[in-house]
Amino acid sequence: MNWFFRIVASAAMLTGVAAYAQSQLFCEAGAITPPGTARAEGTTELINDMLLVCTGGTPTPPGQPVPVVNVTLSLNTNITNRLLGGGFMDALLLIDEPYPATPIVPPNTGVSTSFNPAQALCYSTAIAAPGSCNYLPGNGGGGYQYSSSPYLQPNAFTIYAAQQNAANQVTWYGVPIDPPGNDLRVMRMTNLRANANLIGAHVTSADIVATVAVSDSSDTILSPQQTVASTVMGMRFNNSPVTLCGCVSHNASLVGGSGTTAFDGSIQVIDIFANAMRRRNIGLSVDGPTPPLAYPQNVPGFGYPYETGFVPSPVAVSPPGYTLEPADSGARFVLSFSNVPAGVQVFLPVSVTVPVEIPSSGYPHPALASPNRKYNSFRPNPTAFRVLLIRRSPALQLSEQLQSHRPRELGPRCSLPTKS
Repeated sequence: MNWFFRIVASAAMLTGVAAYAQSQLFCEAGAITPPGTARAEGTTELINDMLLVCTGGTPTPPGQPVPVVNVTLSLNTNITNRLLGGGFMDALLLIDEPYPATPIVPPNTGVSTSFNPAQALCYSTAIAAPGSCNYLPGNGGGGYQYSSSPYLQPNAFTIYAAQQNAANQVTWYGVPIDPPGNDLRVMRMTNLRANANLIGAHVTSADIVATVAVSDSSDTILSPQQTVASTVMGMRFNNSPVTLCGCVSHNASLVGGSGTTAFDGSIQVIDIFANAMRRRNIGLSVDGPTPPLAYPQNVPGFGYPYETGFVPSPVAVSPPGYTLEPADSGARFVLSFSNVPAGVQVFLPVSVTVPVEIPSSGYPHPALASPNRKYNSFRPNPTAFRVLLIRRSPALQLSEQLQSHRPRELGPRCSLPTKS
């Protein structure tokens, strides 16, 4: 479900609760239903966003500082976001769905933009003092998507970076939350990554569960615990056995000898569910060989089906000014080779191209996508492992052929003809 609609649907219930107590916030926690799918083999899996939709309290009077709170999120597994420095990481909390000046979404995608604040990134502590990025003067109130919202003021920061205080827990410190009165205030916790392998590698399916809390004990959170992902095995491997004869050298030309080379076997990597093999980013290559640009995936709540999560386009960044980056690569997997005799070398193609593809959704436009998908290899070790990187787009089935070189004196002996 799109959370723009969920937020509106929550308004009636929460406003009714707030009529009984205007001095505190009443919030409902939620996550997208059904939960997203996390690959059980993955250690940095993106999970669904967690939202707090709040109402109640008394809006901060003009000129008075908006009160700050600490928001903490815990998982039933380790949180594995990128560390930025200074204790910060790229798990983000957004206030009132801040919107970019240039949204990066596929063509013909409709999104809501009415009175959304600008994207400004704050690295805050629990202290809010004049001049700090989390210091926000009140203006008398105005909730989500209202023109009187204090987050529409110049120099209002709307995106906050987390700090990790336990292996499975992060906290956003000193977040200014202006009570919206009878309106709504929205907090979105996004770009969260989890180690699914710790809980899902050896079972059919397991849930990743998030729990959210705030430091102000007077605030009430309904349903603070939500399932944010379910783990499923992402891929399986098929390979063909290789039997070589030790009577003659094999594929000697691969190591400077003579003769014609030949493939000896193949390995297939097959995804078990749709989109298990994901490309890096929404960007598409304009010609195939040219790596695509890593565009910022900057629209809150938009379901980007890539290895990169939400990456804002901030109009301002507070000191120390750490830069948020996309994922380092598309999906990667390792092919390991065991029981390789001494003297035997295993060779694989530098890249594998699947020649048939309907151009996938992306940016700037699917029509610019090459009809070929290309998979590059990294860190090739001829006898130990092979790392393949999905650079373009997901594959339903990827086959890679392998060659081997065997000196004459190695391996099982052939059946020799009997001399007469």
